[in-house]
Amino acid sequence: MKPASRCSILIEVLAALNRLDTRLFDPDCGGCYVGLEVCNPTHKVTSLKASVPFSRITVTAATHAVAQRDGAANVTFRAVAKESGIGLGTLTYHYKSRKELIREATIAARERYFNRFRAALDDTEEGGTLSAVLANVLEHITCHSHAEMMVDYDFYLSGLDDSDLRPMCMEWSKDTQVMLSEYLPRMQAGLLMYVLEGMFLHSAKFGQQYRATDVVHAFQTLLGEDPIDTM
Repeated sequence: MKPASRCSILIEVLAALNRLDTRLFDPDCGGCYVGLEVCNPTHKVTSLKASVPFSRITVTAATHAVAQRDGAANVTFRAVAKESGIGLGTLTYHYKSRKELIREATIAARERYFNRFRAALDDTEEGGTLSAVLANVLEHITCHSHAEMMVDYDFYLSGLDDSDLRPMCMEWSKDTQVMLSEYLPRMQAGLLMYVLEGMFLHSAKFGQQYRATDVVHAFQTLLGEDPIDTM
């Protein structure tokens, strides 16, 4: 039996067993089955590598890894499938478009940012001043978690350029202001939010790192706090 014939029979059998997943065929490869990586120009079976079980957490982690390496604008189904080990057909079955991948990755980035920010603000309830807390957060994110922050803000900026994702990304800033409003008058919280956002974005784009001891006095002035010894 010729290789092409064996491949055709394998494709038909696999299609019959996977009728619930109608997106297992890649039109870019001439309709070949992609879940087991059998597609190539000659239709020869190249491998029967098993896929990693589907998990949205795994997909999101892989999406972030691809974005960190190649940039959010270059996230593709194929790149995420290769990074995660999940079959391309399985991936395109659960995510109807690339935009859905980006949306979930952006939501995860947003949640990570707010969890970090909320945990830091809780320190003010234990006696820490708001200026010191913000300075420490700024140092932690821009100095110790800079690579992660760059990916998060890459998704954020990418979302702002997309009309469908823009409202969700704009909520990012609004929610920051809401959290700060628990400690400051709303207008002052809004001003501080823009200052922080500008510093984070400047760090993400240009690599600027902010040490707490370098910025705490600026926050004290902005918030009207009494200067404290930071040495």
